[in-house]
Amino acid sequence: MAKKSKSGTAKAPMTSPRPPSLPSNSSSSSGIRIPTSASEPSYFSRFTTFAPKADTNFLAQFNALAISQGWSKKEKAKRRVDAIQGEFEYLYGTDTTRLDKWQDLCREVGIEEVPGSITKCKKALGSRKVMVNLVNLIDHRRRGVPLHKFANYGAFCAYTMKHKFPREMAKKDGFIRALLRHVC
Repeated sequence: MAKKSKSGTAKAPMTSPRPPSLPSNSSSSSGIRIPTSASEPSYFSRFTTFAPKADTNFLAQFNALAISQGWSKKEKAKRRVDAIQGEFEYLYGTDTTRLDKWQDLCREVGIEEVPGSITKCKKALGSRKVMVNLVNLIDHRRRGVPLHKFANYGAFCAYTMKHKFPREMAKKDGFIRALLRHVC
């Protein structure tokens, strides 16, 4: 319902702004519903002096953020892990007790026979057949870019070797842990 201002004209009701890192539609090209709002902001929108762009891939966005914040190479490497974790939580949520979230992730990474329990979803996602790069998965969810399918484990290692995920983060239970692999 519109409220009247002091001048007597109707004002439109206030709506919360859409987080800038989300695409304009509410589903990815894979048909998985992506969030249109979240209790936590996108990692990038947490920086008030940085204007994230919805049409920019994760790495380009992260590099632009690092430059705008004046981070050293060491600081940038540390913050990269935080950014991946933050974007993952923003896009996939943090409630790992919801079967539908696990099933959506299974579908998104190409598991054809989606399991009916969280334990079986984790097992399927942990299969050596599921090899996804986390940054590519973030871009797939945010921007609808194709999910990179690796021909074999060697190709996956070569692509992923440049940026290992810290062991302490890998031990945390959640969606990321289910997707992490020991890389060569």
